[in-house]
This record gives sequence, structure tokens and C-alpha cells, in this order.
Amino acid sequence: CVVGDDDQSIYGWRGAELSNLLDMEKHFPEVKVIRLEQNYRSTNTILSAANAIIKHNVHRRPKQLWSQKGEGPKIALHAFRDDEEEARSIVAQIEGARLA
Repeated sequence: CVVGDDDQSIYGWRGAELSNLLDMEKHFPEVKVIRLEQNYRSTNTILSAANAIIKHNVHRRPKQLWSQKGEGPKIALHAFRDDEEEARSIVAQIEGARLA
């Protein structure tokens, strides 16, 4: 059993090679690849944006992430002058949600 996600490179710093996943059938012809495309955390709004970006990576297996959580709110883009301004904004959002 091998588990991996060609859209994530979290172990690259440890010397992991993406080609090990992408070439699996070449080295093990009897292998069965099962794509796990359902996402349990995010809404379809987030996943649609992720799918639109990651599809430009030519070094991956095709897949379409989806969720049963529905569309969800629109994505909001915030620009900050620096990391401190970003941190203050996040704290304010958390405190606002806690008081609501």
C-alpha cells in the first residue's frame, strides 16, 4: 500500500521525489491507483479556485476535487503592508467571531 498526493510536496525537504508517485505504474504494472477527490474540509468555492490553479501543473495526475459542503462564501482577497498588519487583521477577525 502506498499513499501520496502528487499535488503536495510536503516531503521534498527530506529528499522525496514526485517521480516515485508519477511512475508507480511503470515500476509496478499491477498497481491500482485510487484517486481520492472528495474533500471534507473545504467548500466548493475554495476547491474550484484550487482546481483552477493546480491544473496548470503538468507534473500531476488529473483529478477534480469536490465537496459535499456546498458552495460556501466567496473568496475574499486581502492585501497587507507587512506580516504584522496581517497578524493584527487575523486577530481582529478571530476576536470578532468570538464575540458574535
